[in-house]
Order: sequence, then C-alpha cells, then structure tokens
Amino acid sequence: IKADERGSERFDVAKGIPTSESLYGNVVAKEYLFNNKFERFSGTCTFTVPVTKTYHLKWTEKEERDRSDGTSHTVTVKKSRTETVTKSYEIIRNYSYWTIPDLQVYKISTAKLYNYAFGNNGIVITPGSSYKVPTMDVKTDVVHLDEPSSVTASAPSQTINGGSSEPDVPDEDLKSYAEKATPELDVRNDAFELNGTTIMDGKTVKTSGPTPSKIPTAGKIDHNALFKPGNVVPTSKTNKADNASTGTMEYDPLEGSLDHPEPYREPIYNLNTVTVHTPVVMYPSITNDKEHNQKVKPTAGTAALVLDRPFTVTIPTTGQHRDIKGYGNRDYAKYTAYKQVLFEFDVYNEDMGKYIPANTWIDIPITQLETTFRMPVWVDEGKYTV
Repeated sequence: IKADERGSERFDVAKGIPTSESLYGNVVAKEYLFNNKFERFSGTCTFTVPVTKTYHLKWTEKEERDRSDGTSHTVTVKKSRTETVTKSYEIIRNYSYWTIPDLQVYKISTAKLYNYAFGNNGIVITPGSSYKVPTMDVKTDVVHLDEPSSVTASAPSQTINGGSSEPDVPDEDLKSYAEKATPELDVRNDAFELNGTTIMDGKTVKTSGPTPSKIPTAGKIDHNALFKPGNVVPTSKTNKADNASTGTMEYDPLEGSLDHPEPYREPIYNLNTVTVHTPVVMYPSITNDKEHNQKVKPTAGTAALVLDRPFTVTIPTTGQHRDIKGYGNRDYAKYTAYKQVLFEFDVYNEDMGKYIPANTWIDIPITQLETTFRMPVWVDEGKYTV
C-alpha cells in the first residue's frame, strides 16, 4: 500500500500521507492454485482360450477281395478320417491406467486490503486485463479398460499319413496360437489439460496408460494484474500513526474442478503500515506601525498597533513542515480547512464598514494571504495577544 503514483510516489506512507491524497494497492500472487491426487491402477486379466486343430488322417490297409471265379486276392485300400482336437490354455494380459480421484484448480477472484487510511477502511482489487484466467479440461467418466468377452483360436489343419496303419493324433502344445489370438488390452487414463498443456493423456493405448506429468507450479502475476490506484484518503480521517495493514487473497475454483470446492482464501502477509498525517502550517505575522508609535520606550519584541490606524495580519499557508518526503517547505493550502484570527480588543474591518467585538473568531479566506483591519480609538493601551 503506497502513495500514488506508482514508481514516483509523492509520500512515504510509513511516515505520513495527508488526507485528500491517494493511495494505490498492489498485490503480487500466484497465477493459480491447485490440489490434486493421481492414482495408478494395475492388474491382470486371465482368459481361458480354446484352440482347435483339425487332423486329416490317411493310411492304407490290405483287404482280401473275391474274384468272380471264386478265387480271392489281396488289394491295398486307401483309408482316411478327420479328427478335430480342442485344447484350452490360460492366457494372462497385464494392464495399468491412471485416474484422477481428486483435483481442484483455482483462479484469482479478488485481493482485499484493509487499512485505516482507506475509505470504509479497505479496498477490493479485481484482476485487470493482464491477468490470464487459467483454463482446464478434465474427463473422469471414461471406460478405463476394454477387454474381449471371450477369445478363441484355431491352428492350421494338418494331414498325417500313417502308411499301412492308422496314425495316432499327436499330442501337440497349441499355446502359441492361444497367445497370438489373445489381444493386448485397450486402456485409457482419465484426461486432464491445464492451459492447453496435457497433464494426463486420455487417449486409448495398449496395456499401459502413459504416466501423467506434474502440474506446473504457478508463476507470479505481473504488477498490473492486481493494481488499484486512486484510493483517496478521506478528509474525515484524523491523524493516526503506524496503522497496521491486513489483506486477504481470494481464489475461485475453475469449472471442472472435482467435488464442488468452496472458494479458497488465504492471508496476505508482510503488508506495510500507513501513517495518516494531514499537514497544516501557519507562520502568521502582523504589521508593526513603529513609525507612528509615540511611546518613548516601545516594548521590545512586540508589534505596535496605533489607534485609528490600519494594520495588516498575514496568515500564510506556505512554510516548513516535517522534513519527510512530500512535506518539507511548500504550500499547504490544500490541507487547510479554514483560517481564523482573534483579537483581544475591538476592531473594524478595513473600510470600517463592519465592527467586530473583542474575542471574536474572524474567518479569513484560505487563499488570502493578507487581511487589513483598523484599530478603534477607544482601545486601551496595553499588551495584547492576537
């Protein structure tokens, strides 16, 4: 919290700023906040895969055949049959994927600064155009694992020639065909993008979903994002030193955050103090009519006012105040509410058109440096205070 304008502040607010002058509030904070939890799920699926293979068996046999003349002879006869064999194997497929059970991302909502010097004792700063609201895209309602309901396999058929006898069906290991027929599993992660950057990739892949990236730590906003100048210190504020400052940063959850989170608030620490001190200077003087002073021994250190003579009171608003930034030797009319003078004796105004009794406060225009009065003839000689 400092005095306007930023970069060329007119006052050191820790030492003093007058009412009617203005303050700016400037907050630098993280662009966004986040809270997340990523979980990896892994497991196996076991498939019982039947593998079928057809065997074509061939062989020859000797058979006796009768001739027409009643004799017999031996002939070779070709034999064949088909047999289909089914064997089952357990095939295991691994899988893993990532989910997002918990995720909240927050954008800046407001910054609130509190100090006695502000009107209503505080200001609210909303983000300016230089603040880029973060964007996010989250998908958690996805099917993480695609697996076939069943898997079957077949081996190429085989012809076996047994020669002169029927061949046996071989006891083969057909597992390689079951392995080949069983696909790798389709998996997909939950999906999450922040500011256009993929943090968790939700595309469909085989076996293992890609490991998500870490959410980047937020950078700091620039000095114009939360900046509010022109906060006038009200003229109703009385002088008060070392007023403590407090503040609150408020973040709102981005759409897409899980579990409908509440806005997040945190204190702003290490804020400077502000001293309200409205300066008024007055180095008044009065004319000394010593040329018309008929006393043989004039009173030393006093100004002579002579009966039936004019005299002038000078009430400036320029002079030396505290030797701190923005004060010093200058004109303080801006901070002066009114100027008055009081005489312990009767006076007239300059043209004697107005009689002013003794001990009456007389208003003097703030911008008027000199004011002339006239001394009535009946005022007793003496030492008076103006």
